Amino acid sequence: MEQQQVTRQDLADLKAEVTAQIAAVKAELLSAVNGLAEQAAASNRNQFARLQNSLASDGTRTPYMMLVREKATAGAAALGAEPPAGFPVTKDSLSTLTAATITLLAQHYGEEFAAGDGVVARRKALARFIGVPW
Repeated sequence: MEQQQVTRQDLADLKAEVTAQIAAVKAELLSAVNGLAEQAAASNRNQFARLQNSLASDGTRTPYMMLVREKATAGAAALGAEPPAGFPVTKDSLSTLTAATITLLAQHYGEEFAAGDGVVARRKALARFIGVPW
């Protein structure tokens, strides 16, 4: 059996490789933690908005608060992004939303809002999502 010699250079190379791997894992973990923090912040903001929206009883004097995107999906709007134009700010605007606008909002939020159902069912699903009693 042949015995191999381990040189100082071999040890230095191994140390450099392990250090680089640790740095890569550390960066990956930091990125994941930051993503979770962003998602938690968006979720917390939306919970507050839903609570406020549930208290806007008549929906005319107190405008609804917009919810932000809280799902991270490649190719979609960024976490915390506000919705495109068309977000309902009152009960009247919610009850007159078109199917196209609901679809646009569904795409933004990464939700379905009763896709395949009639527009009234889709409005009701959106209302539940934003915390508004229907």
